[in-house]
Amino acid sequence: MPISKENLETITNLLTALQQRNDAINQIASNLVTGKFWRSPDGKIAIDIDEAASKQLETIIRGYVSEARAIILTIDTIMADEGPP
Repeated sequence: MPISKENLETITNLLTALQQRNDAINQIASNLVTGKFWRSPDGKIAIDIDEAASKQLETIIRGYVSEARAIILTIDTIMADEGPP
């Protein structure tokens, strides 16, 4: 059975919200670490940010991951409730 129009709209809105959150995180991360990247001799990328900025970025990323998990579980539930295609 195909996904209902209402559920398809819900899924699309959830994915859009997640993408917007991802864009915001990328912007914040970029602002925190602008000009602070370098490559080590073995080719690894390093970031020189202070502990406060690092904790702020970690908190933001953890929030995003939690939100992403919740959205994925919600989408999985919607899809399961709709039944197989």
